Amino acid sequence: MVLQSLRSYLVALVVAVALPLLVFSLMQVRDSARRHRAAIEEGLLNTSRAWAVAVERQLQANVASLTALGASTHLDSGDLSTFYKEAMRARTHQPWSSIWLCDPTGRQLLSLMRPYGAELPTLADRSYFKEVVRSERPAISDLFAGRLTAGHYIAVAVPIVRDGKLKYVLAAGFRPETLSSRVAPQGGESAARVVSIVDGDGTFVTRSRDPEKWIGRRAPETYIRAISNKSEGIISGATTLEGETVHVAFNRLSGSGWFIDLGVPSAEVERELQLVLWQTAILGLVLLLMAMGAAVVLGRRIAQPIMALAAVAGDIAGGKAVELRKAPRVKELRALAEALRNTAGATLERDRLASELRLIFDNLREGLVTSTPDGKSVHWNAAALQMHGFATAMEAGVAIRDPQRLFAIATLDGETVPFEQWPLQRILHGETVRDLELVVRRLDKGWERIYDYADGADGAAGDGKGKPRLALVSISDITERKRAELALRRSEERFRLLVEQTVDGIFLTDAQGRFLDANSAGCGMLGYALDELVGMGFVDVVAPQDAPRIAQDLARLEGGVIVHSEWCFRRKDGSQFYGESALRQLPDGRLQSILRDISERRQVEAALRERRAQMQELQQLQVASLTAAAIAHELGQPLNAVASYTEAALQLLQAGNTKPDRLEYALQSATEQAQRAGRVVRELLHFLGTREHSLEAFDLNAAIRRALAITRSATVSEFGTHLELAPGLKPVFANILQVEKVLVNLLSNAVEATRSGGVALPAVTITIRTAAESHMAHVLVRDSGPGLDEATARRVFEPFYTTKRQGIGMGLAISRALIEAHGGKLWFELDAGPGAAFHFTLPFAK
Repeated sequence: MVLQSLRSYLVALVVAVALPLLVFSLMQVRDSARRHRAAIEEGLLNTSRAWAVAVERQLQANVASLTALGASTHLDSGDLSTFYKEAMRARTHQPWSSIWLCDPTGRQLLSLMRPYGAELPTLADRSYFKEVVRSERPAISDLFAGRLTAGHYIAVAVPIVRDGKLKYVLAAGFRPETLSSRVAPQGGESAARVVSIVDGDGTFVTRSRDPEKWIGRRAPETYIRAISNKSEGIISGATTLEGETVHVAFNRLSGSGWFIDLGVPSAEVERELQLVLWQTAILGLVLLLMAMGAAVVLGRRIAQPIMALAAVAGDIAGGKAVELRKAPRVKELRALAEALRNTAGATLERDRLASELRLIFDNLREGLVTSTPDGKSVHWNAAALQMHGFATAMEAGVAIRDPQRLFAIATLDGETVPFEQWPLQRILHGETVRDLELVVRRLDKGWERIYDYADGADGAAGDGKGKPRLALVSISDITERKRAELALRRSEERFRLLVEQTVDGIFLTDAQGRFLDANSAGCGMLGYALDELVGMGFVDVVAPQDAPRIAQDLARLEGGVIVHSEWCFRRKDGSQFYGESALRQLPDGRLQSILRDISERRQVEAALRERRAQMQELQQLQVASLTAAAIAHELGQPLNAVASYTEAALQLLQAGNTKPDRLEYALQSATEQAQRAGRVVRELLHFLGTREHSLEAFDLNAAIRRALAITRSATVSEFGTHLELAPGLKPVFANILQVEKVLVNLLSNAVEATRSGGVALPAVTITIRTAAESHMAHVLVRDSGPGLDEATARRVFEPFYTTKRQGIGMGLAISRALIEAHGGKLWFELDAGPGAAFHFTLPFAK
């Protein structure tokens, strides 16, 4: 085998480094070319964006000027002849060829290309007109041919909106030549570059080269396909209309959908790219050659001191004194020389430290066991021998040959650990052991302890295959600590379950519902002491009528569901109370129940139902009163008398009227009886309005909240409310039950109307405000239903008139009578917006 010198390896190293650098340089040249090309294309895109911004600003300036003209007050008053003159003056300051005005149907009302009043064609088919009418926003047309004059035009149209509605469409047209100055070559720009503007239909609007030749002509289909559905981009190797190969950068104008493109000859782009490539390649080659020369020089300087250190190492191996004739100039090599000189002294120091570590090993309170990888050489310190029940190391050495005969190891959960998973075996196989808590049982002596195992192997002392050369196991006796932790954990679990501080009852039962534990609040609710309650079941504390539901609720607990329900409970003394419970199943199969006493809430609900019954009785009395009034109006004696007199008058007329005085008497008597019938009706109604009631001053806002609660409790459908209650509203003076009845009637009607109208979530809006001019409180009840038509609104307060499938039609009639009896008014507001709106007023208390 031929040995190579260090210098030859250094040369090979230089070559190995140079080749990747050469490849890297070539990749850098390629990346540099790619980046330069991207920079050129980005520059073209930026230029096209600048053109696009300039054209967009000019178009938007036309929109702004036209919008300012559209604000003319002559359009508000409809004075179009004066507006025609104003538009003529405005055109002199703008590049516009004409201005025209249309109504929303497309009919032209005026055009500056024709005298005012001349007949003009419709513009309803123009796409820009349709866009303005649809969106009520300004629009810019594509290039189109004029209808009144020859030539191509571009239209700018703006909507004229008055009172929230589109009244006119105002448009101005200008020739595409006005945009030619925007794309013409400026000072310093190459004439070889071509700038074009193409409208959304693919037609040339203008072009920097020969604009008069290309305006109005369609762009090539290949170009239109390339730019479709894109906002901007680069087209490489495109061909101009003159046959030149160019790079094209295009950009879409956001306001009109037009495109503006910039074409630069491809030769100009490639020439700049090639120049950059050559410059980059030459620079990279020069740097590569310089790096290789520097590597050769440095290699020579490193080889010489290394050879000198090799001689020093030979002296150390031969036991000679170490002497450096010339210290290396390289920092790392000098450090290596110092290390070689100190190697001999380090060996002696290592032996001394090993002796001290052995002394520490034998006197530690923790058990330490070391072993060679084959497990044949095992050493124990005194603590480890005592922990495992050995008197001497020799006894331990004999026993360790078959450790499974003396020891059994298990986890804290009682699972047996196989021999190959014992701590020392795992460490010998290269595993890491940390905080491994195991139960060790001495089979021949019958004791067991809990030990915490951890490895102390040093990875640096490994054999190169992932296994340590010397395994070290640290053992701590944690038996007493584990017993204390177990006792503490059990105590904490018991106290967590009790939760004595809560006011709700908390119960713990087995899967069949037999009580295992409870807090003091739960015992107090049921009237049992804890020792009396333990062993009883749900069926023993639930009222007999609710007992059949227990099995149903227990069956619903599968899957971690929390079952909420209300029960009637029976105390120890026989009394009953209502409670709301939340029952769930714990992971260990036991049940936890939280109980809350809801007896007070039940009493409040009962009082609310009683108040509703009182109001229902009041309504029935009012219905009876109004019914009596209606019967008196329909069947009263005055009407019979009117019928008799009119019948006599008819007979006289049929007989030829030979007695005019008797005919006059009959008609006059009929008139008097009709007037009498009217007085009777008014007297009855006056009685209904003036009968004595229990009047009092009360808070109207509070009455509304109570009426809402009554309506919610009596209504199946959910509905939302929006209250705008006037703060600090003065008390009103009325009968509170009658006012609440009116509110409940209006709210119920609102909910039913909204539900019948197909609205998913009925919304009733209640607004209270003070009418200062009449010193009255004003209440508005509005719903979100379909509302009332005019015919229904006129009859809505008539007795016995109703639009519902159920009901007698007396609710609103009674409500109006009650409100008017208190000096207020109740009316329906027609055309008040969506839904139905009812108002009523009540006088303030003095």
